[in-house]
Formats: sequence, C-alpha cells, structure tokens
Amino acid sequence: MKQVLHDAPWEVVEQRFRLSEGRRKQLLRLLAFSPAQQHLIARLRAPETQLRPLHAALREGSLTGEQADRILHQLIMRTAQQRPEGEGDTDDVGSMARPAIDSRTVAQLLSRVQRAATSAGQAPRPKWLDPLKASIGQARKGLERFPRRAEELDDALAMELQSELDQLLTTLTSALEVLKQRNGEHMQ
Repeated sequence: MKQVLHDAPWEVVEQRFRLSEGRRKQLLRLLAFSPAQQHLIARLRAPETQLRPLHAALREGSLTGEQADRILHQLIMRTAQQRPEGEGDTDDVGSMARPAIDSRTVAQLLSRVQRAATSAGQAPRPKWLDPLKASIGQARKGLERFPRRAEELDDALAMELQSELDQLLTTLTSALEVLKQRNGEHMQ
C-alpha cells in the first residue's frame, strides 16, 4: 500500500486505505513471511491474529522459513479437508468459506515442528541468517554482472565504487576470519 502511494508517510497510507495504526502494524508483522509464504497465507484467508504465533516465532528466530512452509502447507491441507462435499475438486483453497484455523491450531503445529527439530538435534536458526545470506547472494549477482558494466563509469564513480568495494572486502575478510577461527575451535 505504501508503494502504491509512492512511499507516502504511514499517516497518509492509513488515511487513504482507512487503516488504524494498530491494523497497519498487524499487517506489517506479516512481512516476517517470505513472498511465497505470504501467497499461501492469502490463499488460507487467515487473519494475522490467528497466525501470530507463527510470525512471532519467525521474527524471533525460533522457526526457520522451511519450518514455516511446512506449517503453512499443513494448514492448507487441513483447510482443504474441511471443504464441504458440494464444493467440487477445485485446488483453490481461497475460494472456500472462511477456514476454521485458529491461533491454538497454529500454536500446536508450531510446537510440533519445533519439538521435531529439537529432537532431531537441529538448533533454531538465528533470524538474521537468512536475510544476510540473501543479501550476500544479491551482492554476488551484482558483482558478477559488474565487469560488463564497468565501462559505463566515469573516473569519479569508479573511485567511489572502488572505495566501497575496498570497505566490503575488509568486512568480508574479517567475517571469514571469525568463521575460520570458530570452525577451527569446533574441529579441535
């Protein structure tokens, strides 16, 4: 909604779409989910309040994106099983009546998935790891395309980019050293 209004202030977005500040904050919490997960949630037609245990666990890092996918797919299967007999064989979960998904059901599925991960010896992933990996992947792709585009830069822009890349290289070297030390300690 903010993008539709060309990055307008939140107050303008709230007025334009007749949202309360509380409702806006509820909707923003759903950004903890990946775009694919947001699509599944839209198909479920489940309110944010019912999914709160799930997105809270994602935000705090006690649930991985893969685990959230598993829970969302289980919710879709439960919803599909609740379809009335006369509804046909449509695959569109969103076309059904409002599903009987409640926050208790979501919390139970969340607990099961987390217990299964703990019993399998998996530690919860920190919430910053996946965004960092995505950022690194995006930067790598841009840098792979850079040699073909280098000629487009004038001298001042080339110097500016060189300075940024030098800083990035220093940061990457430090991060690699930390990981090498950590991995060396774990191997001993």
